[in-house]
Amino acid sequence: MTGVADNGDTVELHIDSSPSKSATILIKGDRTGFPPKSIACSYELEPIQKGALESPIVKIKFNDRQTMTIACDPLSDNCHADGYPTIGGTSFSILWRINRTDAQSVRVKTRALH
Repeated sequence: MTGVADNGDTVELHIDSSPSKSATILIKGDRTGFPPKSIACSYELEPIQKGALESPIVKIKFNDRQTMTIACDPLSDNCHADGYPTIGGTSFSILWRINRTDAQSVRVKTRALH
């Protein structure tokens, strides 16, 4: 997922695969020129309601006990957080976007490496 910090830097949420509950928020420093900064956190995916459209809801927990819940639109890649947590002096935007990997481009890149 990608979002924006209060200073305009791109923020990426990297979620480890299950059964891990670990995640990392990377503040890229692409607008400010500051070195990239990683923030460790944990996550929990809410179960999808039976019969409902698949719309991921991710609960993020930071080490200082702050939380942020990101809910995604089932018909698009747009997501919305429930607040503006400030972690290590940086606040994160309410708007997030799911970054999907295009399977065909991954296959092409893999073939090019061999």
